[in-house]
Amino acid sequence: MFFSSYSQRIWKERLAWFRAQSKVGLIGEINEAKTRHGTIVCKDGFRAETVSKSEFERLFSNAGIRPRIEEIDGSSVFCLARK
Repeated sequence: MFFSSYSQRIWKERLAWFRAQSKVGLIGEINEAKTRHGTIVCKDGFRAETVSKSEFERLFSNAGIRPRIEEIDGSSVFCLARK
């Protein structure tokens, strides 16, 4: 299985990009009160979450799998899990 997520390092840029998408109507209005580091919440119910390296590790440890996790270019986190 292959998964990807945003790196925590690009939070400001990612939030700015989502705000720009919201402004032109591609996604709903951002709920600023519920949006916090790693999670973007829109008033229409849309959510975009970030999964950290430790969260990927915890997820797969429950299944007895040790994933390979790498952060690339300070922007993306990739997780490869094999059984």
